[in-house]
Amino acid sequence: MKLYKMLESKKKRIKKIWKLKEFEIYYNHKELLYKYPQCDKSLIETNDDFKIIQASILIQSLLNKQIIEERVRKIAKVEAVDDLNSIYEGLPYLLNNEENKIYIPSFPLALNLIYADEPMKLNEHPYDELRKDFTASLIDPFDEYGFKLYDSLFSRLVKISECGEVAFFYHIDISNIYVINDQGRLDAKICLFDKYMHHINKNGIIERLKPVIDAYNSNDKKALVDSLLTNDLISARMHHYIYKKERKFERRQFKIR
Repeated sequence: MKLYKMLESKKKRIKKIWKLKEFEIYYNHKELLYKYPQCDKSLIETNDDFKIIQASILIQSLLNKQIIEERVRKIAKVEAVDDLNSIYEGLPYLLNNEENKIYIPSFPLALNLIYADEPMKLNEHPYDELRKDFTASLIDPFDEYGFKLYDSLFSRLVKISECGEVAFFYHIDISNIYVINDQGRLDAKICLFDKYMHHINKNGIIERLKPVIDAYNSNDKKALVDSLLTNDLISARMHHYIYKKERKFERRQFKIR
């Protein structure tokens, strides 16, 4: 069994994980993903935590679209055009490289500029048609924005560091390190805190993760496993279990048949 799968198989169960924000968004609004033909179908029905994080980003993007359109309609009815700032109140967004606020990362930049800077145009042709018929305008926001999308208000991930074409994120409640590439996809998931640990210590967690990340970047598997133990991220029993499995694997590899 590979290292990351071993860590995941022995991970301590998270109580009431379905109450986390991403999971609530997913379970309450996942039907919106059916309106997203470009969406990876595996995101629609999944128990995988990273896929649920991805799905929640897509859902929030479409919810933003609906909310902005509805608020624009209301403002137009009462002709309160000087109250445009209220349109975006409480909505998550992403800042792109030009510092534009992207409220709907599932739409291309040109449409985002309309929604963010000229919202009253949404009551005019052809933009008013986007309320019902928008699937042709959808893009893949993970391809478009890469790991930057996770370092935004659409996500609760904490960015730890960046190295070349990957960035390292941590989820405080799920207690996983996610290695995300510049296509916005997951390269690796390092699960922390195994079921053999009686006490979970999260004090100074970000600093304690850095040696693990350094070992990952150095492609040093032994240093990675050892740093998980020395930084109190796995138990001594889990550490022993990993090395025991490794020795069995090596013996099988070199066994004469």
